[in-house]
Amino acid sequence: MRSAGDRGQATIEHAALVALVAGLLVLVGSLAAWGPPLVNAVHSGIRRALCVAGGDDCAAFHRQQPCLLAADERAHRVGGTVLAVRIQRDRSLLIERRSDGTYEVTDTTGVEAGGRLKLGRRGASGARASGDEGVVREAQRSGGADARGGGRPGLVKRVLDPQAQAGAELSVRVRAAKGVGWHLADDVALRRFLATHAATQTGPVLDRLRARTRLGRPDVDRVAIDVEGGLHGSASASVRGAEAAAGASVLRGLGGTVAYDRRTGRASVGLRLGAAIAADLTAPLRVQYAGRYHASGEATLVTDRGGRPRELRLTGILEAGDGTRRREVETRLDVTRPALRDAVGRMLGGARGLDPGRIRDGARELGRWMVDDGWAEEREYRTATLTDGTDEELGLGFALGYANQHVRTLRQLASVRTRPPGGVWESRPDCLAPRG
Repeated sequence: MRSAGDRGQATIEHAALVALVAGLLVLVGSLAAWGPPLVNAVHSGIRRALCVAGGDDCAAFHRQQPCLLAADERAHRVGGTVLAVRIQRDRSLLIERRSDGTYEVTDTTGVEAGGRLKLGRRGASGARASGDEGVVREAQRSGGADARGGGRPGLVKRVLDPQAQAGAELSVRVRAAKGVGWHLADDVALRRFLATHAATQTGPVLDRLRARTRLGRPDVDRVAIDVEGGLHGSASASVRGAEAAAGASVLRGLGGTVAYDRRTGRASVGLRLGAAIAADLTAPLRVQYAGRYHASGEATLVTDRGGRPRELRLTGILEAGDGTRRREVETRLDVTRPALRDAVGRMLGGARGLDPGRIRDGARELGRWMVDDGWAEEREYRTATLTDGTDEELGLGFALGYANQHVRTLRQLASVRTRPPGGVWESRPDCLAPRG
């Protein structure tokens, strides 16, 4: 049992620690001339020390996270539309490469169903490519759009088939997907995994079952649900690579993802956000974008093995209309603090009650917390999409259509900068150096 003298001594020691930290923070301000890396290293070190001194397990939050250098997703979609009902099945394999040399691979199977009343035609046939030219050329060399890895040679040269769509539609769409993921240590592990995974797709049934066993138990389980509906009108055409488009829509959507990591016991619950909420989240960071960008946002709450909230990740996503660029502003917040936990609760309460006003109020409050307590990162990716196959639909009230497409979507990191809690913006050479 501790005596009153011991408790008094502990109080004095704690006060001395607080005074020391305050002095160090003042010193850090005077070191700004030495450059952002030094300022940020000192800030992060101090915050980790406070976590340890306070007996908290928030030290990991104040360590720099590896960057996503590149993402390559290959999907195969098959479906059709009869009268007012559309049904589609898709299978995709997503490979993500990180700056620490590791890979994340996610295998997802989804089913989509919906209804629509349509007037007009939407058509896409043959091999097509759009986006950043350098990324497209690299994708062509590595196998085109075919999800099985075969692809078709000369994909860029074959962008000759006329594509067109025009009309208006009233629709509702529901998509449910289940995915599993693996953490892979390096290039060697990735090549071994992909060879085994390919063996699960073709060949005799017994051989495929054996290959599936060799893949091992997945590290991550994922479930995703998306619901969309609205009125949309558009017109576009593409002939020999030249495109023209115009459109407008009234769209409301809700989407979410739940993922559980068996290694760490952490669960992630994600919610897709609208453009207005995404703007509220990123506005305090004063990040400005020029050009034609479509804005959206995502919020992800991370819980520990006991189900307690640990971290909130807020992401504003802006995509160029021509498919060449994608920009992301992500902020991580340590929600073990009571004030932050209350703000998250208000935002989630608005989501549960389908109250946009409460959601936006919570987003604005969290946006203000970002400035001083969030670990922010701004990333820009070069993007491209390659499509091979058929997706045709004709509607005169009711619709009739067929889809059988291979779609490949790529992202490559072009620039990145970060700002730790209490720090200043700086570039991340550790992420840019290993891009090749």
